Amino acid sequence: MTIMTRVVQILRGDFDTDFITMFHWVNWALFVLLVLGALMFFDIRTAYGVFLGSFIATINCMGLHRDCSRLLRMRSMAAYFGGLAVRLGLIVLAVTVIFLFFKQFVSAIGFLIGLSVVIVNFYIWVLGIVIFKALGNKEAV
Repeated sequence: MTIMTRVVQILRGDFDTDFITMFHWVNWALFVLLVLGALMFFDIRTAYGVFLGSFIATINCMGLHRDCSRLLRMRSMAAYFGGLAVRLGLIVLAVTVIFLFFKQFVSAIGFLIGLSVVIVNFYIWVLGIVIFKALGNKEAV
């Protein structure tokens, strides 16, 4: 099955585990595009901020997928919330270290833009589904 065929199936509303894999790949692609865009249009501090924010958001998204899979496999809310708590603690630690010790190298605005990479990816998929449905494919979600 080609990637285009799979994308069309997802836009119709046929979600499965392939969707999560594609979602992660699009996150990484947006990560690279945002960093390259920041390098082209802004200074290096903004690019570092976008890089670090995107990296944290993308790794967090992958960790959330792992925690949800663990929840379904183990049927344990403690496993889910334990993974969530550890990951959020590590994120807070990373952000604190970045802005306490490296604030002269990292733009806060770039960091916030980078953190939005997963949300932008989500809205791209939602917009694609809405457009696909509006163009006459009524079986889309």
